[in-house]
Amino acid sequence: MIHFSKILKLARKLADMVLRGKRIERTDIEGDFFSDEDKDYVIAHLSDPAKIEAQNKLAKEIHKTRNKDWQKVEAAIRPPVKKVRYLHVWTRVAAVFIGFIAIGYFFFRDHLPGGPAPGDGVKEQHITLRLPDGSIKILEEAENGDIRDRNGKIVGIRRGSSINYRKEGHAGNTTAPEYHEIQIPFGKTFELVLSDGTTVTLNAGSSLKYPVHFTGKRDRQVFLEGEAYFDVEKNPKQPFVVETDGINVQVLGTRFVINSYKEESRIRTVLLEGSVALFEKGEAYDPEKAARLIPGQKATWNKTQKDISFEEVDTGLYTGWMEGRLIFNHVPFNEILRRLERYYDITIVNKNKALDKEVFTASFEGESIENILNSFGRNYPFEYTVQGDNIVINP
Repeated sequence: MIHFSKILKLARKLADMVLRGKRIERTDIEGDFFSDEDKDYVIAHLSDPAKIEAQNKLAKEIHKTRNKDWQKVEAAIRPPVKKVRYLHVWTRVAAVFIGFIAIGYFFFRDHLPGGPAPGDGVKEQHITLRLPDGSIKILEEAENGDIRDRNGKIVGIRRGSSINYRKEGHAGNTTAPEYHEIQIPFGKTFELVLSDGTTVTLNAGSSLKYPVHFTGKRDRQVFLEGEAYFDVEKNPKQPFVVETDGINVQVLGTRFVINSYKEESRIRTVLLEGSVALFEKGEAYDPEKAARLIPGQKATWNKTQKDISFEEVDTGLYTGWMEGRLIFNHVPFNEILRRLERYYDITIVNKNKALDKEVFTASFEGESIENILNSFGRNYPFEYTVQGDNIVINP
């Protein structure tokens, strides 16, 4: 029998991932009581914006009757006794529970100190900023204002889809750094100007952890998951280091792009200007051993094999996303779909597995997702169905 506590634990985890704009994979849905079909159902269900209103209504109701919370939740998800196909019904109901309860209740109750109260109605995935005390600030796109530290001191200026932390005459603070972590959901991009003047543009589905101020006694280090363009302010005395899930990239002053999404098997670094050195995460930087890139080169790190390869590239192919362009140059279809999901904030389930390894070259700007899929379909015919923000490519 499936334990109620396991479903609650899973609900907390998935709710946190959804509202932080993180992509949910099958491997994130733990437990042998979920089949692959049921996992796909859960993922599609959590991505359905039509469920948001119901989530908010239920969250508000639960908030009003907190003393009976657990009884309500348990009653809502317990399957009827003597029901045919017991396990199948249970997992379907569990999926509804995760979508309706977890986002509306667990996230607001436990994860947003100082944030919106349950029932206030977060109706889309927002850019969020985790502060040093662990609280989460939701960043409205049309909002301007100040970013303050725990003492009320202004540390950054918010202007729409950017935050500027830069201080004139920055010389490196000597106190211990405090970190902010920004999460960018699918369908959005964001720009940061760090305290040293370095500019970072974050692509959809990415996150960056960075100091509010850099200290003068250590490297300028930030932590990236996803894709970002860096224009690093030069400082020979204090190298800039980007840590990813596999490699570190160290620079003095340069412009480059890193693609390091969790679900991808490779980390790609493309250098536009200057020089960068790459070395494996967890190792100390050794200038004699670190791999170096020159402008116009791409380095690809294989996470599994732990090796690196280099090639000359057209750097414009890797920066087009900052101008709203989708560019695919000999890219497998399964990777194209992941990029389309991030760009359009949608869920695509491909049941036509013969398509996965087909390679395409194409460029789009301002096109609807239907037009893009139709364009690929003219070269390799396939059919698909659209239900809201969920697309299924048929076998």
